[in-house]
Amino acid sequence: KKALLIVAAVVCLAVLFGVAASFTIVVAMPYFEEMKDRNDGSDVSLEEETEGERVDSMEGNENPTMSETSGTNLEDIDVPEPIVIERELTLDDIEESYSLIRKAAKEYNNCIVVVSGMVEGVDWFDNPSRMEEAAFGTILAEDEERLYILTSYENVQNTEKFQITFTDDTVAEAKLRGKDTTTNLVVLSVAKRQLSDETLEKIVVANLGDSYSLMEGTFVMALGSPNGYLYSMDMGIISGQKREQAVLDGKLELFHTTMEYYRTGEGIVVDLDGRIVGILTHAYDSSNSSEINTMIGISRLKLIIEKMINKQPMAQFGIIASDIPEINQEKLGVENGIYVKEVENDSPAQEVGIRAGDIIVEVDGIRVSSIINFSNILAKYAPEISVPVKYVRSSSANTAEREVQVLLGTR
Repeated sequence: KKALLIVAAVVCLAVLFGVAASFTIVVAMPYFEEMKDRNDGSDVSLEEETEGERVDSMEGNENPTMSETSGTNLEDIDVPEPIVIERELTLDDIEESYSLIRKAAKEYNNCIVVVSGMVEGVDWFDNPSRMEEAAFGTILAEDEERLYILTSYENVQNTEKFQITFTDDTVAEAKLRGKDTTTNLVVLSVAKRQLSDETLEKIVVANLGDSYSLMEGTFVMALGSPNGYLYSMDMGIISGQKREQAVLDGKLELFHTTMEYYRTGEGIVVDLDGRIVGILTHAYDSSNSSEINTMIGISRLKLIIEKMINKQPMAQFGIIASDIPEINQEKLGVENGIYVKEVENDSPAQEVGIRAGDIIVEVDGIRVSSIINFSNILAKYAPEISVPVKYVRSSSANTAEREVQVLLGTR
């Protein structure tokens, strides 16, 4: 009897919905006919509209209304209220959600490998010995001959030989492709000729996402060894706004998450589509965030990773700098530039006399507008290239621009 009552109720709701929908279509038909006449003969553009274009389209109309743009006053149309069917969330629903997450994590883990290295050491009796250390790695790219694997520099910095263990337990030798101590990243390469066709078919190359659009509340998963154990996983959300971290010749994005913090944890961070949006890090733990799981946003790492994969050495200038807010530019007597906070010892910048407090305003004829702009300019050059650099010494009464030739080093 209860089931029949439910069926009857659903039928009644369906009838009411049909009547309301029919009425809405009849009333709105003149509007759609008019719009059809307007659009005949014009192409449909699916290009994404930018924020600037949206602003431009609003100019000249201080308070546009729907009636002004469509020719029909929609206030006269009686739009039916949406039908909301409430259902109590059960434990089975929660279990199903976690099951889907576990399934997704298992699928995304196919791009994770084990990186092993032989490290020279001594035993308890001071005799020479060889120890094997294991860490996580991520298959990040491939070409016809090689696979490229990303891992942490600190895990392999003392390693002589590398071995990669794939998910089907196949083991292959790897070679160092490139390293970047500033971001603590290393790329290794594996020759595909070492692998069987069956293993190659199982290999999944990770997709790089975008961290610029991350915001508070975004769901993320950590893979690799986030709790210190290989092939472990964790999940959480982005818990705060991104934090800018100044590094040598650049700037990184840092994001705090609600995932459990482990001092030995490391890995990649992916979104619900399995795209890498960040890499776990402990390098920038501060006193306020020493127990907070932090990741580096992937967007500003892409160029660095690409150069390592392509075996392109990165040029070094040798400064840690910050952007200058417009309100402070006038006080400093400049219209653009970046403020030098620190100068690396024995760096190209130090060799030409640049010091903390100076303002870099131009590199090779290109005006410097931000630290990211400066980093992108620097990325165009190879080491051992000499470039003209203009700067202003803010501590001097003479605010005229000075020019020096900087012989770029190797990062």
